[in-house]
Amino acid sequence: MLITNHVLAGATLGLLAPTCPAAVAVPAVAVAGVASHFLMDSIPHWGVADADEALAIAVVDGLVGLGVSALVLKSSPPDARLRVAAGIFGACLPDTDQPYRLFFGRGFHPRWLDRFHSRIQTEHAWLPQEFLVATALATGFAVAARRLS
Repeated sequence: MLITNHVLAGATLGLLAPTCPAAVAVPAVAVAGVASHFLMDSIPHWGVADADEALAIAVVDGLVGLGVSALVLKSSPPDARLRVAAGIFGACLPDTDQPYRLFFGRGFHPRWLDRFHSRIQTEHAWLPQEFLVATALATGFAVAARRLS
């Protein structure tokens, strides 16, 4: 699953989370974001064995994901921004070792987590599905943000 889709899912979780003290909401939304990551990765999604092709798309996706993170945070109601940031953080956390793995040859997550994450992946070569998922998630976020504003 593209990281941009995880960003959008985590942001939406944070936006829709109940308003409660930050000490409760932020960790709860971050955990929900992690859960959403694994749920999304268990659904068939784009992925290829060709490392060069995957890397080229991953770099663009990472940059788009950063831009989308800034955009959804900016467009979130001020009282929801911390929850939105926590959702994005949690939803992206399981993939944070990918750049580290690229530059240093190994990840930093525990091996049991890497094995679990790898086992749930169901990948195929059809990239347009990722854009359809992103469009649906972005639309859901926009509708929720408009209703909360």
